[in-house]
Amino acid sequence: MDERSIKKSIRKIREEMGYSQEEMADELGFKEGSSYWRFEYGSTRMLNRRIYRLAELSGRSVEEILLGQPLKAFLNDSGAEDNDEKLQELRLYYENIIEAQKQELREKDETISNLNDYIKSLKRIE
Repeated sequence: MDERSIKKSIRKIREEMGYSQEEMADELGFKEGSSYWRFEYGSTRMLNRRIYRLAELSGRSVEEILLGQPLKAFLNDSGAEDNDEKLQELRLYYENIIEAQKQELREKDETISNLNDYIKSLKRIE
């Protein structure tokens, strides 16, 4: 479940759906196709709200996209001992997703605060 495997899964889903990169970029809300290319091939942070949109659009679960297969199949690929390891790996992965989303929220809060300060300064000029 490394980042390369996830990106390969994303590309496979797009191809199965018959979408070009530009079409998928449009569906997922990217401003341009090259941004989607970076999403699919690894030069941008992958885990963001678009992964949820891709899951919705493709009719797959987020886990299936991240794991490359349904969760049940992922867990049944090996014995129970391996399942504990796999679940731990999945838990850590989700913790990383949550931390990335928290960081994104902090950045947006800072942008909002800066914009509010700017609006206040404009009102003083009037």
